[in-house]
Amino acid sequence: MGNKKLKDNTELIDVVTNINGKDYYNCKVFAELTNRSEQAIRLLILNGNRIRKLKAIKVGTAIFIDKTELTEFPFCLPGRNKVVKRFNEKAEEYIEVR
Repeated sequence: MGNKKLKDNTELIDVVTNINGKDYYNCKVFAELTNRSEQAIRLLILNGNRIRKLKAIKVGTAIFIDKTELTEFPFCLPGRNKVVKRFNEKAEEYIEVR
């Protein structure tokens, strides 16, 4: 899947915002890293999936997702499907079966 890059050749995984000593991705970058739309990410923050909600903070109108959520959040399909998708530190998707 190759690493995604910005126009200035900065890797997308390295685009983080530091708030109070913790690293965060903004909603757009997190959506790009996980191959989802920004709206899908916002819905995961608001409603969650069948396992849990995506943890995020809001600063003004901007939404920031903790960097650790990339590897810890279980992306899953609706229903009672046992397939859970996760990402490693390089934003490469892998599948685990529960």
